[in-house]
Amino acid sequence: CRTVMIANVSPAANQYEETVNSLKYANRAKDIKTKVQQNVVDTEMHVVQYQNIIAQLRQEVTDLKHQLASGAPVKLPAI
Repeated sequence: CRTVMIANVSPAANQYEETVNSLKYANRAKDIKTKVQQNVVDTEMHVVQYQNIIAQLRQEVTDLKHQLASGAPVKLPAI
């Protein structure tokens, strides 16, 4: 995998500082080294966790709807 940087330089005198800064940045950027690491995650574990969280949130919504419908003061869950 290769990364390409394109630096735009201008021969105009009023753009001298921008051109020099672009070239300095490009020179520093070429020294950046990246280490590629494969992101391996056990998705089965994560999917089950998300399903449990969704079920809990749905139950919480249902409980709050029942509290609103009954006219009782709404007891908000602790965060």
